Amino acid sequence: MLDTPDLSGRVAFVTGTTRPIGKALTPLLADCEATVVSSGKTTEADATALPGA
Repeated sequence: MLDTPDLSGRVAFVTGTTRPIGKALTPLLADCEATVVSSGKTTEADATALPGA
């Protein structure tokens, strides 16, 4: 198992959170205690929201 870095007190700005890479990266950063600011432009009704959004 990998050690997770402590990113508390840091802000991660993730673009493309409606796409697979950004959508996968966002919760990983949050699990490392980073404050995550996200942005995505897909607006289809079937686009699923990120947990906690």
